[in-house]
Amino acid sequence: MKKYKIYNEWDPVTRRDYLKIDRFRGDEQGTYFAIYGLCEPEDDRAMAGTVRYVGFSKQPAKRFKDGHLKQTIKKEYYSGRWLRRLKRRKKEPVHVLLEQGHFKTKRDWEDAEKKWIAAFGYGKKNCHLTNMTPGGDGVALEGEAGELIREKMRQAAKQPERLACFAALNSSPEHLARLAAWRNSPEGKARLAAYRNSPENKARLSRHAIFAAWRNSPENKTQLAAWGNSPENKARLAALNSSPEHLARLASPENKARLAAYRNSPEGKTKLATWSNSTENKARLAAWSKSPECKAQLTSPERKARITNLNRSRWAAAKAAGCRTLKEYAALQQANSSKA
Repeated sequence: MKKYKIYNEWDPVTRRDYLKIDRFRGDEQGTYFAIYGLCEPEDDRAMAGTVRYVGFSKQPAKRFKDGHLKQTIKKEYYSGRWLRRLKRRKKEPVHVLLEQGHFKTKRDWEDAEKKWIAAFGYGKKNCHLTNMTPGGDGVALEGEAGELIREKMRQAAKQPERLACFAALNSSPEHLARLAAWRNSPEGKARLAAYRNSPENKARLSRHAIFAAWRNSPENKTQLAAWGNSPENKARLAALNSSPEHLARLASPENKARLAAYRNSPEGKTKLATWSNSTENKARLAAWSKSPECKAQLTSPERKARITNLNRSRWAAAKAAGCRTLKEYAALQQANSSKA
């Protein structure tokens, strides 16, 4: 593929230059193509000259006039929303001719478009491109071919790199400053007031109110209680509580310190005392003491071994203190604690 000229990516190309380019047609060298870019206008100090879109066309002027300004601007694509923001400011993108030449196969212009999209940091952090794919897709078509392209664009937009890129752009100080300035502008205030009073917003708020009423309804509470007591939910909770991750979190020093601080706090002591003397807790303990699981735990070899080891350590401490029985040792411990 023969390449005629490569322009510096910051040199704007006038519309007259585009019209001259459109006069070229295919010849023995192949079909003419142009890789173009759309940039932020110069009135935006923070983003002036930044390439926001890279595209391919055999007729770039027609593509910009009939494609971007009439079709893409109506779409809910990233590039469409960007063009609508410029239109509200009564601005148009700055045209940049990145590369032109001839191609004999589809692969030629695909590689050229992918090269320029990658050159402007597609998929990387702080990327300002509005392209939804890495290039080589052509113009969105109708029917099955168009649906395949749109599905590819949807999958590309869900990639972690693209999501991280969008999140970084939306949380950048420049973007937040522009958003705050727009909200405080007369245009922004008028648009926000119009949206608050719009039928769409009222319908959205009514849906939220309906959902809140349903969430607090007796029917929903009954359903939640039934699900909480269902065998499926109990099995799920039992599996979560016995998982290695959950047990590791419970045994962590941070969790133990947090629980100890709560138990020793006035609020924690009050809640624990109230719960210990409550009717629900007494009934729960009575039912648990009569259950087969409790009897199995009380008579388990592990518990007997633990009690045996505990009693041995207590007898050893009592003999070391000169006590003949465990009661004498307990009384001695209580007397020492009262003196302290």
